Parts: sequence; structure tokens; C-alpha cells
Amino acid sequence: MKKILNILSIFSLMLFTGTTILACSTYAYTPDQLGKIFKIIKRIQDNIIDNNIRLKDKQDIINNIVNNIKDIDDVYFEKNSNIKENDVLINININKINDKSFETTIEFFESYKINGGYEYKSDYSQSSEYSFLRKLEEIEDIEIESNDIKNDRESGYARIYIKNYSKIETISFKPIENEEQFEKWWITNDEFDNVYIAVEFKKIINYKNNVTKFELSATNVNNKKVISITNIFDSERNIQTNIDKVNLIWGDKFEIKVLNYSLVSDLKIKCDFDLKEIKYDNKSGIISGYAIKNKDNNFLREEQFSVYLISDLYNTKVLSFSIKPIEIFENLNDENINLSTTSKTYLKVNQNIDELTFSALSHKSFDYENVVFENGNYTNDNLQVKYRKTDEVILSAWWANEKKESYVLVDSSYSKVIDGETYTQKFKNYRLHFSVTQWDKKLDIFSFKNDVKFESRAKNKYLKYNFDDLSKEIKVFTNSNSINFYLKNTFYRKINNLNDLYIEDTNLVSLNPTFKDFPAKNIEYIKINVISIQNIEEFNKAEKTNLIYNIGKSNLNSFKIQIIYKES
Repeated sequence: MKKILNILSIFSLMLFTGTTILACSTYAYTPDQLGKIFKIIKRIQDNIIDNNIRLKDKQDIINNIVNNIKDIDDVYFEKNSNIKENDVLINININKINDKSFETTIEFFESYKINGGYEYKSDYSQSSEYSFLRKLEEIEDIEIESNDIKNDRESGYARIYIKNYSKIETISFKPIENEEQFEKWWITNDEFDNVYIAVEFKKIINYKNNVTKFELSATNVNNKKVISITNIFDSERNIQTNIDKVNLIWGDKFEIKVLNYSLVSDLKIKCDFDLKEIKYDNKSGIISGYAIKNKDNNFLREEQFSVYLISDLYNTKVLSFSIKPIEIFENLNDENINLSTTSKTYLKVNQNIDELTFSALSHKSFDYENVVFENGNYTNDNLQVKYRKTDEVILSAWWANEKKESYVLVDSSYSKVIDGETYTQKFKNYRLHFSVTQWDKKLDIFSFKNDVKFESRAKNKYLKYNFDDLSKEIKVFTNSNSINFYLKNTFYRKINNLNDLYIEDTNLVSLNPTFKDFPAKNIEYIKINVISIQNIEEFNKAEKTNLIYNIGKSNLNSFKIQIIYKES
């Protein structure tokens, strides 16, 4: 018995679930008998059960078994009169007829020797349980609830309920469009024993509710059905947008794309700021609006606030908004502006600025400010500089002196059409700071001969001068005891950190303090020094004396002024 059961257990492991082999006997079966029964069982399983062969009745079951075991000798379905060694008798009992199957027991009786002959005996048998598929009548349609459904948002599964499942043979279900979304399908039933096709989808990765189309058919159904399933599988339940932080300037239009808008069918928008109406197009997923309040707009103030995207099905999404102040000058990062005496500085004016007025803060007139408005309109005795509808303000430094700074107030008028409405706002006392940071690296007084002048302070005295480029000397011929040394304003204001003249003979010459102050814009020449001859008779005897300029930390190259006594 133990040997037989071991052998049969090996057979049973080779069979699919649902087929049971029963054995109970102390009889020692021959290898031929065991092999014959095993072959029959395997043929039934492989060729009929596994191939979903549908059968009409008991006789059809017998016929199909016979057709599949023709090569196996001495197998009978009715008791034969001449029983031989190794004969096998098969008895088929249909226990229950279901809508779709015959629940069947097949018994296998082996012959055994008794009293010089052979008999079949029930206690020397094996049995197997089978569920044979029934052949059903042809019908026109598979009855389902809808041809257009959605899957579950959190699990990704869709259900297709089949109302007339009991009348349907083998079902075929396959994707015919957008199959990359599809995972697998199977037939099952719910807690109320309603049969449905379970369809599993992959998680959405492109934020779209892609529709996958399937073809549904069955072997005994004349018409096929096309079913559309919309995939909304998104277990994270987050509203996805193309941007989370919105940076704007007052009046700017903004557009935010809800990437999975087709999934979020109930989107609502809430704002904790008095922003004008925010619009949402649920067909495109675009949230749009303008950076403008319903009232009390201050375009020079920065504002920060949040916009909330709310859904009953998805987690609330928070969008952070930051509105930057209007930039009167678009290429200006802060209120500090660096100027140069060698090049121009250009301020690009916001195209929505209608008027600009610059007023000096430190002085009453721009004549004393270290900034030049190259293309401005000076008004009110140079108290103000005005512009109207200009693209740029062109600036330069007046004097090459980093310590001479200027502070200026700017008044402007701003207007912009926002969502069909014109908004106008005047900006008062916008402050700018000008400082000089660039000038000529080196200057040579001999390159500016026309900008240098000497004059006798005493009347009717002789004075002539010339320039010796080779020796870097300015020779002044005079019999005057007082001489004015001038530099033209255009030259003087190029000099950075002008030094004092060095007196070679202090017994003969003295100098008043060197002029180093701001060069007023309304004068042509700057008096640098008054050169005084202390004793004209001694000077006459000495014939000449020298004043020396050393470059030091200035940008004016060294030179010498040689004063030579001459009557005429």
C-alpha cells in the first residue's frame, strides 16, 4: 500500500489542481497497469481539461477520452466478458451539472487474477475528479454594464461586470489601443457572487488619464465588444503642477499648468490675498491671472502670498507667489550707480514709465552734483532734470573724485494696461546714489596744452609760456611777481587726487593752497594756484626757479614748471 501511494503521489504532482486521485488497496499493481492509468489521466488533463474542450454530455466525454487514448490497448468503458491481465475499466459518473461544467468522477478499475481468471473489483480502483466544460448555445452579445468605465484611483483595478456570464463559454479579452497602460486581467466574483473581469493597470506616469481600449469576445458569442477604460491610477493623490513657486512683477500675467488636470475633476482655487480673479480652464488645466490686487496696489512694494488648489479626492496643493516691485530702471539691481569720466552709463527705463524727474538731494542745483544727465532736460535753473517717454537715461561722472558722491530723488509716473484696464501710479522720492569709480588711468599735461593757461596778475607785465615735451617742462617767461595758473574745467575734472606743486626755492616763490574742490559746471577755467614772486630783484638775479609736480597717488603724470625772468 505504501509503495502504491508513493507512486501515485508522484503522478498526482504532475496533475493540475482540481484533479484528485484516490486509491485504496493492498493489491500490488503491475508496472503496466500503473503506467496505463497514468497515461490516461495525463491525456485527459492535458488534451481535454487544459485545452478547455467543451462537451455536450456524458457520451461526448467518453468519445473525447476514446479519441485521446487510441494508442492505449485494453481500456474499456463497459465491463468486457473476456477480462485479461492489465485490462482497465473506466466508469464515468456525472455528479452535478452546473451552468458551465459537468462535475465528474472517473473511476479506474484494474483487472486482477482470481481463481485462475481475471476480474474487476471495486476495492482495487482509483478515482479522479474532473470539471469538464459544457458546450453552450450560441448567443448574440455579452451583456455588460457599460462600454466606457474608469479604474480605481488608489488600486488601479477596473471591474467589468458580465450579466450573462452563465451563458458564455471561453472569454477572450485583449488590449487594442494604448496597451502600455495595461498590466493583466482575470475573471473573479465579488462578495455577492457577481462575476466580473478584473483589469489591472500600471500607475500613471505622464499625468494623463489615458484611455486603453479592449476587445471583449467569447467562443459562443456572435458579436464582439470594444470597451474603453480610463486609467486614473494615482495612489499618491497629489495635485501636480509645472511650477510650485511663482515669481512675478506687478502687472505680470501668470499661467500655471495642472499636469494631472484630467484626473482632478473637482479642482477649486482659494487665495489668501486680495488678488483679482484667478481663472481655471478645466479643459487645458491652465490656471491664469494677473499680479494685481482689487484695490490698494502699491507697485513699489514686495508682496508674498499663497494660492491653494483644493480637491475632495486629492491632497491640497499650495502655490507660493512672490510679487516683486516695479523696476523703474530695468537694468538696475540696487540704488547704487557707478559712474565714469571715460564712458557713459545707461539706465534702461521701464517701458511703462511715462515721466521721470530727477531732483538733487544734497544741493539746490545739479551744477554742484557729480553726475551729468547727458540726454536730460535741465529745468528750473538746473534744479531738476526731466524725461518723458524715454527708453534710457544716459549718465556720466563730472569729476574724477570717488569721494564726491551724489544723492538724487526720482519722481515718476507709471501706467500699464492690465487685463484690459489701465492702471496709473505715481512714484515719489525714489532714491538713487551716484559714485564715481572709473576715470583715466594716466593723464599727461602735455597732451592738454590748450587746456593750460598762465596769466600775470600784475598789469602791464610781460608773460609768455611754452611746452617742452621732451624734458616735460612748461617754461614761463615773465617779469611779473604774481601769476595765475589755470586748468580748463574739462581737463581739471579728469584729474583724480591732484597733488600740490613742490617749490624748489621757497625764498623766491610762494604758492597759495592748491584748488582741489568740486569744479562748478558753469565756469570754463579753474584757478589751480597763484604763484607769487616774493622778491623780484632776487628773482631777476637768479634768472629762473622751478615748481615741480610729482604724480604720487594721482593720475596726472609728473612735470615741471620753470619760471624764467624776462623783461620782454
